[in-house]
Amino acid sequence: MMRSLAFLSCVRAFTAPKTIAQRALALRAGDAPDDKTLFALGVNVATQLNDIRTLFKKEEIPKIVEGITAYLSKEVVDPKPVLVEQGNAINQLIQQRMASAIDDEKARGAEAVAAAAAVEGAEQTKSGLVIEHVKEGVGPFPTAASTVSVHYVGTLIDGTVFDSSRARGEPAQFAVKQVIKGWQEALQLMQEGGTAKLTIPADIAYGDGGSPPNIPGGATICFEVELLKVLTGGVGGLIL
Repeated sequence: MMRSLAFLSCVRAFTAPKTIAQRALALRAGDAPDDKTLFALGVNVATQLNDIRTLFKKEEIPKIVEGITAYLSKEVVDPKPVLVEQGNAINQLIQQRMASAIDDEKARGAEAVAAAAAVEGAEQTKSGLVIEHVKEGVGPFPTAASTVSVHYVGTLIDGTVFDSSRARGEPAQFAVKQVIKGWQEALQLMQEGGTAKLTIPADIAYGDGGSPPNIPGGATICFEVELLKVLTGGVGGLIL
């Protein structure tokens, strides 16, 4: 029911408003949709099937669409017998595909981590974090108890941006202990005023679960971080 409500609200968001008179006229005319509208409706429905899009090959999609068509056209009136018969097979298939996708993502991530660690001046810690100091800071270091103000851009290893305080035009403020482990470690290696590039393996990022829909399970993620201010709890730092 919740998915249906979400779908309807999404459709409404793309529907141009009509006056009462226009609605009445459309109803009298039959309001037959054109092919472009029906195609767009299909795309709208498909956006709710991102797992299918991610886990299945292009050549497998037509058979999946065939099942959808059979149900929507009422060729399959009662889906229960089909689902009872194939339920276990469906679950096993999805679990296998998800595990395989995570393994593939981790393998790509390991290559990205190795490449980042090979950059001159980069440092890899015991956790697997790779940090490259682009600009050294001169202020205090944060601690685990600190609150900080930062600008950052987060990307997948292919360069796809999934989050950016710079795009929002406003720095982020948060407690160090509230963020992912890779960030917690990296921030404590930076000084106020510094900028660093981070390459963070999945184990100290979002793990096998990822952060849907933007970060897949097992993903290594990258950040460019500027530590603008240690608001509370900083230690040390260079006094000029």
